[in-house]
Amino acid sequence: MHNALEEGPGGVYEVAEKFEGAAADALFDLLRTAPEVAVAPHNDGPNVLEATQRALSRAGYDLDDYAESHA
Repeated sequence: MHNALEEGPGGVYEVAEKFEGAAADALFDLLRTAPEVAVAPHNDGPNVLEATQRALSRAGYDLDDYAESHA
C-alpha cells in the first residue's frame, strides 16, 4: 500500500514530476521550511527485537519467514 501511494499511477512521484518552474520552486521552498519531524530517541535495549516483531506482525509480515528465505 505504501509503495503504491508513492510509486503507483497518480502517486506522489508522478504528481511531483508535473511541477515545473515557479510551482516547483514554491514546493521545494515549502518542503525546505517544513518543521522537523519528532522521532523517538535511539533504543537498542533488550526488548527492541520483540517490539519490532510485533510491529511487523501487525503490518502482515512474519520476521521468521523473512529470515528463513534470506538465510
